Amino acid sequence: MKQFRRILMAAAALALLALPGFAQDRAPVALAGGPAARGFHFLRCLRAADLTDSQKADIKAIVEAARPTLQKDHQTIVADRQKLSADIQAGADKCVIGQDALNVHADQQALQADLKSVKDQIVTKLTPDQQNKVEGCLAAPRGMGMGPMGRGLFN
Repeated sequence: MKQFRRILMAAAALALLALPGFAQDRAPVALAGGPAARGFHFLRCLRAADLTDSQKADIKAIVEAARPTLQKDHQTIVADRQKLSADIQAGADKCVIGQDALNVHADQQALQADLKSVKDQIVTKLTPDQQNKVEGCLAAPRGMGMGPMGRGLFN
């Protein structure tokens, strides 16, 4: 479960950082078909919204403005996870390990809040029709081409 959370958070952060590529009607090479592309379905759904050039520019500006915060959130999570792992390996007191775990959890919550803020800012740039298209895309079942049923890790 911890590994899943780590992958999901990293995928979400990487996917958000790649938003300008999606807004320009092309998938970034680093995310094409990778877990980050699957983990943050919202970005793909923006493509269904038929964004105008002005909207693409606005979304790119939102993402660029958020990038330092998201990178800092990610670095904090990595550092606190490394501390947790080191404390576990060193046989630290359970209280120390517990506090480390609480710190990691708080870091993840902060990243999720920052990602939600960016998503909310992006949604305000969409028309009601575009918002409906994105919501419809998000609600639609999605396969990942991983076997006959198209079921994968994030379904």
